[in-house]
Amino acid sequence: MNICEEHLDITIDENEIIVGAKDIIKKIRPSWPLQQLHFKIFTDGRTNKLVGVWYSGHYTDMVLIRIYGNNSALLIDRKSEINNIRILNKAGYTHCIYATFNNGFAYEFLEGETLTTETVRNPKVYPLIAKRMAEMHTLKFEFINYINYIINYIY
Repeated sequence: MNICEEHLDITIDENEIIVGAKDIIKKIRPSWPLQQLHFKIFTDGRTNKLVGVWYSGHYTDMVLIRIYGNNSALLIDRKSEINNIRILNKAGYTHCIYATFNNGFAYEFLEGETLTTETVRNPKVYPLIAKRMAEMHTLKFEFINYINYIINYIY
């Protein structure tokens, strides 16, 4: 787990994702050579924009930059989303958040395979998924969030 998170006062224009991603990289990876940056825009998201950034020869050091979709905060509690990611990261289940910014966050790339409807039915895979889900559900997300809400409300 990396405790290297900071908030950047940057807002990325969803029509200028590459420009915005460069601004984030300049802040969180100042040693990266800008002229050697590579970008991969992921297109599977429904509400967010996602771009991967790395520099030549360092694909596994990729930083993922998620830009929230317009008005997606009406459906998703972004503060809780970030807090839940922090809890999962601390427990060793997910990526590290490198930085948040006004309309998204930058985080660690974890190499792996995306599950499909076929792979989740595989007898060698679905027991592993069930085990991991059971482990994650023992974490006290809602209780922690509820207690924080009550404390903030009272004080």
